[in-house]
Amino acid sequence: MSDINIFDIMPGCKLIQCGDEVILAGTPPEVIKSVIANKYPSPTALLIPDKTVVATNLQNCTEFPLYHFLFISNGLQDNRKLKILGETKQIENNQELLRLTLLGPTKEELLEIGIADDLIKMFIKEGNYFNLKDDLGNTCPITHYIENYTFNDDKQIDMDSLNVTHSGFNQYTIRYNGSEEVIDLNTSQAQIPPYPVQIDCTPNELCKFGIEILGGATGFSATNASSGLVIVYNGTYMLVDSIPFLDHHLVARGVAKNQITSIFLSHIHDDHCNLLPLMFSNNKVKVITTKEIYWMAMRKMSLMLDLPIQEIMDYFDLVPLTVGKTLDFYGLKIKPHYTIHTIPTVGAKFFIEHNHQIYSVLITSDNQSLNDVESMLKMGVITQNRADKIKSLYQEDVELLLADGGEGLIHGNPRDAMESQADRVVFFHLDDLSQEFNATFSVATAGKRYVVVEGECDFYTTRAIEFLVHHFYGMELSWISILMGNMSITRYNTDDVIIKQGAESKNKIYTILTGYCSIITHDGTKPTVIARKEAGDLFGEMAVTTGQGLRNASVVARSPVTLCELSEEIFYALILKEQFKDKLIERWKTRKLLEETDQFKTFPSSILERLARRGVFKKYPAKETVYMNPEDPYFYIVIAGAIKAVGDNHKTFSSGEYFGDFGFNSKYEKAYITVEETSCLVFTKKTIQTILARTPYLLFIMKNRIH
Repeated sequence: MSDINIFDIMPGCKLIQCGDEVILAGTPPEVIKSVIANKYPSPTALLIPDKTVVATNLQNCTEFPLYHFLFISNGLQDNRKLKILGETKQIENNQELLRLTLLGPTKEELLEIGIADDLIKMFIKEGNYFNLKDDLGNTCPITHYIENYTFNDDKQIDMDSLNVTHSGFNQYTIRYNGSEEVIDLNTSQAQIPPYPVQIDCTPNELCKFGIEILGGATGFSATNASSGLVIVYNGTYMLVDSIPFLDHHLVARGVAKNQITSIFLSHIHDDHCNLLPLMFSNNKVKVITTKEIYWMAMRKMSLMLDLPIQEIMDYFDLVPLTVGKTLDFYGLKIKPHYTIHTIPTVGAKFFIEHNHQIYSVLITSDNQSLNDVESMLKMGVITQNRADKIKSLYQEDVELLLADGGEGLIHGNPRDAMESQADRVVFFHLDDLSQEFNATFSVATAGKRYVVVEGECDFYTTRAIEFLVHHFYGMELSWISILMGNMSITRYNTDDVIIKQGAESKNKIYTILTGYCSIITHDGTKPTVIARKEAGDLFGEMAVTTGQGLRNASVVARSPVTLCELSEEIFYALILKEQFKDKLIERWKTRKLLEETDQFKTFPSSILERLARRGVFKKYPAKETVYMNPEDPYFYIVIAGAIKAVGDNHKTFSSGEYFGDFGFNSKYEKAYITVEETSCLVFTKKTIQTILARTPYLLFIMKNRIH
């Protein structure tokens, strides 16, 4: 019988128990919640894997496992250190990451960012208050909490009677007391949240101003998602923080990632700052936050992905906030405030004017309780003015107050809001309210929705117009009036069949306004998902354009969806009059060829559509040489066949692979020769750079080749 016990936590992550040593191999988001829920032994060591990304999940999220070890497993109390195992660069990046998230930025970093001296003094003084001290009163460095173990030249780590060998990519051999186990962290399975996610069945109504809750619990809740929400404004969505497993929670709520145009980022702790899914977005997202929090977020991602910070910044657009000034974000006013937290953190009041009246939502973000604020004031850590501003958050006359009620050492207390002037008070960082408050306040729970202003506009029509103009850029705008005059809005539940394969088209095509759909073919035995579509995508147009009249695939609602039904007859008149028909057919053919390649088959349909629309399809006979003009280089995606570089490496590019110049320091040979008859999608350098600049998902894949 082996002395090594192995627990499967989730795909790509295992817990290995060797006597008193418990190694968590791989640390996906919220992995510690799975440990807690299943009552597994608490980790004493973390093994950082080779593979950084699985789907849209980072695999080196060590922050909350460290907090759990220190404060819940009593590592700090028992004077123990969490062991960190990995390669040299992984260890260096991880130590810097934990330093930044636990202790905050240094004075030198804040000076380099270029913020005001009074803010630097405030952050340093408050951060020093929260940081743990040694016997001399000095802040303990991050090495006070962790002990690093780096693989030696023989790819081994020895820990007393335990040996860990790095035996292959994402593979490790564990030897203990004469027992040996091979740990393979490679996986093709999806990682899902370690707690139940309640899925909405029916779509919510778009409103003028409101809030949808994605989650409301803490980073240690084994039963609920962490705290995050989306603000609905004029039918568009703004994230407030990006919680772990963001994609799952958006699908559950029927909010397509295409509908997310911006994020208000409060701070960089792991339960709030999970930005990788936004780097896998179809469109660039605006980050609304202060300069220092933006820098911290970009630095955090650069350390976790081992990429330069400037490269991470290429995926986002910063909309800077200045505390004390109100930002007008397309009519949504944002008045930020600094909270009191272990690292720089902002909350804000969001308000609009409607029918000559102001409507407001105040989000405190993570914040100390008022009792703690009073203690900090007496100790001289904060000024009277700072304390008054924090207290005033609970006195604002707003329609909705969303406050930190975590009741922990670094969180608020529901009692702080007993005198609140808000119409409704809702608390985050809680699973449940105590009996003292449950008839006075409520808890932010995934799926709850708070409508502040219903509005008087048809936001669905507005969205439909935006999407159609995007799809048929350059058409006469009079077509919009004709199409909209004959459209209707329909809604479908999760798993509803919208279109059935083989059925007649019934004079309808569709634009998705909210949510996600799957395109499915059935061979009589089993269904196959051939594409996934989301808000902004068209479907059903192929039947009329090709003249088939029958649906060649089924369409099933993957989440609650709202659709705009358009007249097939008017749509056909549009594409004929505007000479779109041949272009659409060519685009579909190219998109289908891209979908059939291994590299592109999992890409969102809208990205494949973008590539098919802007690229030029070309066929080359076998043994033909393709020359690259250094003054006007091109970029190629191989659709079928194979082409070989005529240069030092003689690399062969086959179906789904790409070569040429897409900027960003890409390297290419002067000439290539086709191995066989080969077809490619060809782009000018300027065209592909334009596509990449507005398509973070594609940019990430092409620059980092993580598939």
